[in-house]
Amino acid sequence: MARLSVSWCFSLLQIFGFLAIGCSAREEIGIYELKQGNLSVKLTNYGAHIISLVVPDKHGKLGDVVLGYDTIKEYKNDSSSFGATVGRVGNRISGAQFTLNGTLYKLIANDGKNTLHGGPKGFSKVVWTVKKYSPEEKMAKFSVSWCFSLLQIFGFLAIGCSAREEIGIYELKQGNLSVKLTNYGAHIISLVVPDKHGKLGDVVLGYDTIKEYKNDSSSFGATVGRVANRISGAQFTLNGTLYKLIANDGKNTLHGGPKGFSKVVWTVKKYSPEGQTPHVVFAYHSFDGEQGFPGDLRAIVVYKLLGDNKMSITMKAKSLNKATPVNLINHAYWNLGGHDSGDILSEEIQIFGSHYTPVDAQLIPTGKVVTVKGTPYDFLRPRTVGSMFSKLTAGYDINYAIDGSAEQKLTKAAIVHDKKSGRVMEISTNQPGVQFYTSNTLYQKGKGGFTYKPHAALCLETQGFPDSVNHPTFPSQIVNPGESYKHYMLFKFSNL
Repeated sequence: MARLSVSWCFSLLQIFGFLAIGCSAREEIGIYELKQGNLSVKLTNYGAHIISLVVPDKHGKLGDVVLGYDTIKEYKNDSSSFGATVGRVGNRISGAQFTLNGTLYKLIANDGKNTLHGGPKGFSKVVWTVKKYSPEEKMAKFSVSWCFSLLQIFGFLAIGCSAREEIGIYELKQGNLSVKLTNYGAHIISLVVPDKHGKLGDVVLGYDTIKEYKNDSSSFGATVGRVANRISGAQFTLNGTLYKLIANDGKNTLHGGPKGFSKVVWTVKKYSPEGQTPHVVFAYHSFDGEQGFPGDLRAIVVYKLLGDNKMSITMKAKSLNKATPVNLINHAYWNLGGHDSGDILSEEIQIFGSHYTPVDAQLIPTGKVVTVKGTPYDFLRPRTVGSMFSKLTAGYDINYAIDGSAEQKLTKAAIVHDKKSGRVMEISTNQPGVQFYTSNTLYQKGKGGFTYKPHAALCLETQGFPDSVNHPTFPSQIVNPGESYKHYMLFKFSNL
């Protein structure tokens, strides 16, 4: 039955302008004509536009009474909203902001200081999913019955496929190492490895349900982007254009904005839970103007187990049409004693960075790169996380410049050792920096009802330098059209 259904559904989806079986989260753009008597209408799922509407005059002569264009490309470049479906809110919103239930929401201004027709990436500038298309009722009914069965098997919403992917949990296993992931935010949910006595334990903080990840403000195990860490003033200038982002950390943008990569559903491209290299591939298409960032960006994240208790994370991105900053990271919270074992202050850490980037009171880099010698930030030799806490205000939240880092070169960033369990984690990367964060303000109910408190975990986020877009002396994060970005991380787990 599946083979027969595939042939019918493939033909149907080709007619409707969709990508066949499996369905891309980015729908194909098509033109759809409806006819009844002397009335005919042409529409496109790009912006749900009316392209033409033809009716007869008093002499019976047919004529198109709607202004528009000849090509989809022209609709993409249109600023007049010819025939468009406009939203989320049509017309103007003054000051590009409003207050609802006591919360101030700041929008993207695209009409002076105001927001017009939903912003620069409103409903008229996105590709809509075609749920049903019935130019001839008999054909439509026949095709629907076959396609509905097939798409149910593949786990998608029927007819045309939803642009909203189903959320799932994906487990990779190899020997004593197992990892659970979800395509919601491409999160690591758990990572289980043995201690020195062979006892298995989960060393990643997190939650029990996807709903909790949706409501999470700590980015537990998340893939963060389009630009991780902070962007000062929620804006930057690139090639002479000022881009205004959505502020979600005071006046600054943090981790890509309130709807960054950790808050979207990624497409599962491949999933191989077993074998020599168990892996899963997540993909996401970030559209031009999303959270204020320029250009369309295709991103993928690959989680892979490599044997000998090693895991790699590969993050790639390609800019399709505009120069844009890219800084993708993984935001796992690590506690090698176990996610529910208390604080990490006694864990021993070595960071292979002899310089760091100082920050101001808002945790924005000053632009300087200074030595760690003689400061609480010196972890060139192994010492416990909490050994210099008395000289700090709250804990660590700082970027290190990794010694010897170079593009495309894998360099050791840090080693962590929990003496009680014996677990050791070594992290290497091809990125120039690593953010050391000791979960200073954490107070969250997590897995199994355990309450995570301040310093319950440490984060080692390999990355480009924070706020690089506003500091020309920092390593560039700009990816030009046609260029590719790659961030590679290697995690090695062992025991002492």
